[in-house]
Amino acid sequence: MLCDRLEYLAFSLLALAVRALPVSLMRGVARSCGRLVFRLGGRRRGWALENARIAMPAATEVERRSIVRESYANLGLNLVDMVRSERWSDEEVRARVEYQGFEHIERALADGRGVFLVSAHLGNFELGVRSLGAYGLPLLIIARPLRNQLLYDRLALARTHSDGVDMIERDRAAVPMLRAIKRNRCVGVLLDQYSRRTRGVFVPLFGARCSTSAGVATIALRAEAPVLCLSVRRIGPDRHLVEVSPPISVERTGDRKADIESATAAYLSALEKRILSCPEQWMWGHRRFRHSPDLDFEPYAS
Repeated sequence: MLCDRLEYLAFSLLALAVRALPVSLMRGVARSCGRLVFRLGGRRRGWALENARIAMPAATEVERRSIVRESYANLGLNLVDMVRSERWSDEEVRARVEYQGFEHIERALADGRGVFLVSAHLGNFELGVRSLGAYGLPLLIIARPLRNQLLYDRLALARTHSDGVDMIERDRAAVPMLRAIKRNRCVGVLLDQYSRRTRGVFVPLFGARCSTSAGVATIALRAEAPVLCLSVRRIGPDRHLVEVSPPISVERTGDRKADIESATAAYLSALEKRILSCPEQWMWGHRRFRHSPDLDFEPYAS
């Protein structure tokens, strides 16, 4: 489609500008553009502020607006880094990343049962994906398709730059996920966004139940594969911390439905703690709490 081609052309021109101009200048521009987009408003800003009210009721409105505004600035920085990292080698990626807790992944793979890595749209999550391949992990990435196929193909190429890394769209991922686990690979899943009610379970996030994909819990319980929480946090200019937790503990009762729900709740609880540790780096502008049974109002009505 013409609009897709024009969108891709605009992104390509942006990439040329990012590579031609000094990095420090582009970072400043990216932060300013992100904050400008916040000031201009729009429905996504409304969704983001509503989510912040649900997640941080004790914070003042000024504090919440400041957090969401900085999350927009972080997304601007992510865009610059994404363009820059397209041409980075694995060595250049590793030079910008501090790895913490990766012994938990290595230990899980040594047991031969594969491992799920659940994560969130936190920090520079795209660079986090690249860092896993750069570390040398055998990885299958579960991705959400983009409307623009040209941009999606470009993103897929960057994500699968390293040897041993594959990517598949989430709508046809169930069988490949199980195969990857049986082949003792890592499976990376972003678990912090809304899942259609036909595919999800309602579990708490920031105190309000929301529909979350049950796919990880279903396969992990079936295959007895460990599930680890992974997060990415920007800690300085060109410096990022990729942190992995020990396996998330899940109690099995024999009730399959209840076990899937409690396991998914445990995964989301681990992610919630990471998000609250640096909320200004989370992507807030998403209708996460649609149809929540714990809210007596529709949060995204406007």
